[in-house]
Amino acid sequence: MSSAFAPLRESSAAQRRTLLAASLGWALDAFDVMLYALVLAHIMRDLGISKGTAGLLNTLTLLASGIGGILFGFIADRALSRHQILIYARRRAAGDSVWWSVVAGSHSVELPNRKV
Repeated sequence: MSSAFAPLRESSAAQRRTLLAASLGWALDAFDVMLYALVLAHIMRDLGISKGTAGLLNTLTLLASGIGGILFGFIADRALSRHQILIYARRRAAGDSVWWSVVAGSHSVELPNRKV
């Protein structure tokens, strides 16, 4: 009986890195939609919106994501070379990691208590 991980053992290092990158991208792809779902009750309460409006906002988010993926995927296939796409992806990943480091760090720093 073959193992479920046999294809991974048979693949090259480059193929395994590609699979890892695609898996991480897929996992983080809908992160904003998941955050919206987690804070939806607070958004509805604080902004006083109905369940229908909240559902419509989520629907529009998902539709825009699909349309943007198709549109910009088409543009990238036609206008950009593979090399340009890789450079953009690396810069984006570096920028995101710096951004989240700043956000996480800012929440762990205590600011002096000042009266305004």
